[in-house]
Amino acid sequence: MISQALLAEGHDIGELVTSGSRTWPIALEHAGLAELPSTHTISPGTVVYADARTFQKDPARDALRPAAVVVSRVTSIRPGSLTLDAGHKAIALSPHGPSGVILGHPGLEPQKPSEEHGPVKVAGASGVDYGDLLAVLPSHIGPTVNLHDHAVIVSRGQVVGLESVSARGHHAPLS
Repeated sequence: MISQALLAEGHDIGELVTSGSRTWPIALEHAGLAELPSTHTISPGTVVYADARTFQKDPARDALRPAAVVVSRVTSIRPGSLTLDAGHKAIALSPHGPSGVILGHPGLEPQKPSEEHGPVKVAGASGVDYGDLLAVLPSHIGPTVNLHDHAVIVSRGQVVGLESVSARGHHAPLS
């Protein structure tokens, strides 16, 4: 392990940051990391928010709850489909399939969005109407959060605040 080699050479490691959204449970159980004299911190960014892929693949998914969703309005309804007002300007495209899942509506399957509209395939009776608000849990939450300037903070069903997304636009322009 590189950290043990650095320690053997006399380097001080105050903190070792490892893992990510898929490997953090393994890192927590790794004996070599537990024995280090430095602080071991895990960095599972995606599970902080929890996206649709997390709930499909993460071994700790039963202990997680989504912390970020995109609220979208139904703008059109046709037989077998409907349209939401959230396209890929609101929900990041996922290279791994659908852009997300619609919470509470297993018969609704988001399709590939356009810039501003999200088409949804409807299996059976949808139970939704024109103008309804739906919560879309994105498949890839990190870049989705970065698409927004602000996040609406909700606690127990009540809006309690508005926060700026600090990661938004953090790259300096080329000079």
